[in-house]
Amino acid sequence: MRTPRDPGVRVRLLAALLWGWEPSAVRVGTEAVDARTGPAAVSAAARGNRLRAVASASADRPFVVEVRLEETVPGDPLHALTGPEKAVVHGCPDAGDITVSGGRSSPLGAALAMLRDTLDVTAPRGYGFG
Repeated sequence: MRTPRDPGVRVRLLAALLWGWEPSAVRVGTEAVDARTGPAAVSAAARGNRLRAVASASADRPFVVEVRLEETVPGDPLHALTGPEKAVVHGCPDAGDITVSGGRSSPLGAALAMLRDTLDVTAPRGYGFG
């Protein structure tokens, strides 16, 4: 049995940066990838959907990151991702959801660009990262 750890680690680090949490204190709960996952993915695909490992964190639940398998539908920013592509959806009460995505050509480049864009979006004015 495997667990989808990579999204949880990424969100743990982003949450620690965004909210000033100590990274080692952030706990990541994961939903297991097991014998039920394959049939669930096939069932989702039959409906035109995709099963994705989705990590989430909220300032309202300090030091907690959860990774769940979620069925995404066409139009969802996570639905269209392929290969090494990654996306972060920031739920912003004042501006709605803001999605930062990329990574077709270089997984490392995409991760660095996503981190930079995330910090630019969330950093206090006057402290932008360029």
